[in-house]
Amino acid sequence: MKNVTQCIPVLMYLMTNSTRDENCIQNGAFKICTNRDRLVHVNSTGNHDKQLKLNASSFNSIASYTFDELAINTLELLNYWMTNDSSPRVISLNKKSFIGLNDVRSLKLDGVHFSEGSLKTGSENPMKYLESLWHLRLSRVNLLNFNPAFFMSFPKLEGLELINTNTLVISPETFKGVSETLLKLRITDAIRDIKAKSFAKFPKLEILQLNGSQLTQLSPGIFTGLNQLQYLDLSSNGITTLSRNIFQLPRLRTLDLHGNALSTLEPHVFFNLNLQFLDLSFNQLRLLPPQVFSDLQHLEKLNLSNNQIMSIPTQFFPDQIRLRNLDLSHNKISLIEPAAFYGLNLQSLNLQFNPIKVLGNYAFFNLRISEILDLSPMNIVEIRPQAFRGLLAKLLKLCHPDRTKIFEIWATTKGAIVEIMYNKCSDSTAHGFQDSVKTWESVRNPIFTKQQAALDPFEGTEFDGLGDGYKMGQQRHRGLLGHQLNSEELFDDQLEDALWKLGHQGMIRRPLGQREFFEDQGEFPGGQVDDDEFNLHQLDPWLSMNSGHRLGQNHRSNMRHSLTY
Repeated sequence: MKNVTQCIPVLMYLMTNSTRDENCIQNGAFKICTNRDRLVHVNSTGNHDKQLKLNASSFNSIASYTFDELAINTLELLNYWMTNDSSPRVISLNKKSFIGLNDVRSLKLDGVHFSEGSLKTGSENPMKYLESLWHLRLSRVNLLNFNPAFFMSFPKLEGLELINTNTLVISPETFKGVSETLLKLRITDAIRDIKAKSFAKFPKLEILQLNGSQLTQLSPGIFTGLNQLQYLDLSSNGITTLSRNIFQLPRLRTLDLHGNALSTLEPHVFFNLNLQFLDLSFNQLRLLPPQVFSDLQHLEKLNLSNNQIMSIPTQFFPDQIRLRNLDLSHNKISLIEPAAFYGLNLQSLNLQFNPIKVLGNYAFFNLRISEILDLSPMNIVEIRPQAFRGLLAKLLKLCHPDRTKIFEIWATTKGAIVEIMYNKCSDSTAHGFQDSVKTWESVRNPIFTKQQAALDPFEGTEFDGLGDGYKMGQQRHRGLLGHQLNSEELFDDQLEDALWKLGHQGMIRRPLGQREFFEDQGEFPGGQVDDDEFNLHQLDPWLSMNSGHRLGQNHRSNMRHSLTY
């Protein structure tokens, strides 16, 4: 009894000094307490936050029962002070450090790893309390220091991310213990080589990301066993070649190869794939061999931008392909062979930033585009008369930034909106698009139409702002006809004789809106024109009903060309 009495003051002293050295801070919904370099306790302050982030640079060990009063599902240990030249923070654990974390689903370690002596097996393993873990992310750690038993501690793990975890070689033994349950595996900026059959025991894996590393080649059999894989990311490596049978992945839907060093592709390299999305952008591809995409009948999106492709051969794409989006921008394409896109039914085709000087006849023959064909900005010098024959598109963007010579273009895309706004197109023949183009958007272009100039006494005058002129002309139409016209009436086949005559007047001179625009700007050639010159009644003697109807139809076509709102 005497010995116990003597010990009490000593215990009180130790407890008092222990409390005195304790430092607590408020971190969001949590009160975090450390004692010198040791994390001793974390309490929730009552707002039921489920995610806990800890600055691991402030401690180097975790005491027993530190988290025993928490109900969190995400734990992050982050080394905020780690630099590229510093080493990861080493945290020591004991077998009861993680008591209370049975509901944690996600564990993230950034610049932190556990000391080798802390990762024991069996009943001494502190990780056994993380048995419900679904997702594990390790970044900026030295994976070579991790005991293989570490991964075997998580029987329910579905997602594993290794980011900048030093250069390592992947082998069949690397992920022993978790491969059977993984659905997603991401290894970024960490791989030097992958041995054959490294993923042979990943029966459930659906997403595999191996991007941003030092891979230069893919060994045969590297993807053996990945029968459920749907997404494969091999981007931003240094891959130079792809062997024909490298991809034996029947369920793969997305293949990302952007940012590699591919200069060529073998025919049928994508054999036995059912891809929907293929990204080959930012490589060094020059020539695309015939039938390189012939096996990809289900492909919907193909990105070939930022390569060195020089031409598109005739009927290059297979007839059965379901392609919807095709990106060929930022290449060196100078020639599009006739019917290069034959049979495609796209939503969009991007040819921006290619050195195409001449757009030859039938370049887009039998091509359907439900949204946009974008040919801007490019330095197209000449567009041949039949360049757009057989093209069906909703929006066609032309010209920019230099002067483009557009010949009389006939039989072009049906129902299209042709946009050459804010460019420097000249010698454009708008009549070449009549009967096929719904809207001709030409604001801020010095359009000069030769056919009109031949009929115009003010030949050679360039004009600007056709859309603005049309609006003014429409108001004048209403004043002349004595009633309000809506847009449907303007395009109605049953227009009144007066508007037919006005259509004739627009064809003989220029569209009335054009004249109104110049008058408004005080720039109409020859000064102000007397209204008597444009008196509709003066046209009666030589304008019959039939010719008026025909010319009125032409006028409506003109109005469609100039309609920009």
